[in-house]
Amino acid sequence: MANSPIQVVLNTNNFIEDVENQGGGPSTDFFADNDVAFIEHKELLSQQLHEIKNMQISNEFAPVSYAKVTLRQSALAKSHCPTRAIFNPDIAPVVGAGELGELYVELTPESIEHVSNKIDKAETTTRKKNINGKDVPHPSRIRSEIGAIDHISQHSKSDKRKFSVTEAIEWLADPRSGGAYIVELFENPPAKKDWDTLNVQKRLLFSTFINGLENFGSGLYALKIKQDKGAAILYGIKLEEGGIPVVQMVPLQSSAAKNVNRKSVNLNPQQHEKLLDFLDRHPLVKKITLPPIINRGNSTSNNSIGSLATIPSIDPDINYPKLCIVDGGVSDILGD
Repeated sequence: MANSPIQVVLNTNNFIEDVENQGGGPSTDFFADNDVAFIEHKELLSQQLHEIKNMQISNEFAPVSYAKVTLRQSALAKSHCPTRAIFNPDIAPVVGAGELGELYVELTPESIEHVSNKIDKAETTTRKKNINGKDVPHPSRIRSEIGAIDHISQHSKSDKRKFSVTEAIEWLADPRSGGAYIVELFENPPAKKDWDTLNVQKRLLFSTFINGLENFGSGLYALKIKQDKGAAILYGIKLEEGGIPVVQMVPLQSSAAKNVNRKSVNLNPQQHEKLLDFLDRHPLVKKITLPPIINRGNSTSNNSIGSLATIPSIDPDINYPKLCIVDGGVSDILGD
């Protein structure tokens, strides 16, 4: 059978020997034969980095910050990512991604100087190489990576949240919301006992965030949300009526969480504005979102285990969520 799961393999060496992968090909010159535009682009990136450095130096929390590197549309392939020559892990590591073509990199004033010096050294004239009798662009890796970048910007308040204080209070007043902001961080703050192992800049980054929450005032409750390894670093941060501020850096076990008696949500606009202003300004914060409101479904099922499920017919006026099932043996019952 053509689709049989059992196969007889005679040329076993083809499955044992290592295949040598040469990578994604030569570097691309996005400014080939347009050297004037490349020089202007270099100067623009250097200026953008200089502006970020000035903001870091004057930042009240820490000189570490996270910049958004936006790639040009023609450079979205992985082989074009500016992570080998410019933003390499030892100098300015990539710590995440945003929308399509957006990378977040960790920067300090020192690493910005290092990156700026690299950008300055890129050749300003189009290099070419004769291949099969034809001269084709053959740039250095650094020129290619510079060309792949559209612009570099500081991660700002408008990148972090898309709602107002008024909208937040109206949303959190609904008891189904749980009353807490969902706050995503760029990095996971270590336990306080380990802060002395960090460099000064990282210690400031984490301590000003955790201590800022602990010193916020009456009623703040922050709990790290348990996530799988490699997932986003999330905290639930809630303003409650009364009580001392509590910052729980380790997720509670389910049994302990059930025994925590939480207070009602504090809907004071001034308090919410103060909290959101702190989160907006702190460089460790990547994103602030409102919690989901979950509704109980109205439908009930009378199907017993092993019985044939009844799938309702599709209503053309309803915009359904899309679900992809990848499996070779799903019944025709899900055909529609």
